[in-house]
Amino acid sequence: GESAFSGTNNMKVYFAGAELPANVQFGWDNGISGYFLDAVDYIITDEWEYAVSASGTISLADYKGDAAELTIDTVDGYTVAKIGVRCFAGNDTLTSISLSDNITEIGNYAFYDCNSLNSVRIPTAVTRIGRYSFADSSAVISFADNSELKVIDDYAFSENATTEMDIPDSVTEIGEGAFLNSELSVLTISDSSCLDSIGSEAFVGSSIDSVNLPETLSHVGEGAFKNVMTLTDVTIADGDTALKLSNSAFEGCGIAEITIPARVYYIGEYTFSG
Repeated sequence: GESAFSGTNNMKVYFAGAELPANVQFGWDNGISGYFLDAVDYIITDEWEYAVSASGTISLADYKGDAAELTIDTVDGYTVAKIGVRCFAGNDTLTSISLSDNITEIGNYAFYDCNSLNSVRIPTAVTRIGRYSFADSSAVISFADNSELKVIDDYAFSENATTEMDIPDSVTEIGEGAFLNSELSVLTISDSSCLDSIGSEAFVGSSIDSVNLPETLSHVGEGAFKNVMTLTDVTIADGDTALKLSNSAFEGCGIAEITIPARVYYIGEYTFSG
């Protein structure tokens, strides 16, 4: 359930299974420093802490070094598959990091408050960028070609320095506050996007001037673009997917005109209010 481990003083949780238990609730991991699937060993060295899975790959749990540049591919001969929760959070020495294509997940808070980091290229195989992963960070984000990313989790890029972003077509979910108070000014979502939902307050505090809502989109959360006064151009693609525009979704924007296709079945309170 929600907050099942809250108040546990940063407990580490090891699951013997290869997947999380069914029906875990949002926020179940509040209070833990990390969780590890299929874990068979946990290793601590002077530079790293990491969990070893039954498959022989590892999840990095903590970096204790002070390098300015790092390449994350293997550690102690193990292939790195996941950047774990808070692994680099608060690091103030790292300016450059290269992530290998073996990595499939970037955990919650992984690069939170990294204010010396210049840029990060998200590898092709990463399917999830966790909550607050690059929040309050100077890292400018880009994506590898043929990205397989599915989820940009809540507040992943809040207060982040990236000014331009092409959302990979594979992304289905942009979470709550994903770009809250970020420096984002140019947002590209293509017509071939698989995007299904945009969370509440996802782009509040950004300075984007246009957005394309693809035909696959089914939900725009409450206040998703609220008070983004620079936003003047909103295109809603027609299609067969029913679309809900929640309360205050575009309240306070600078939109002069908009075409509402027939697939929009709900327009909430103050959705386009000035």
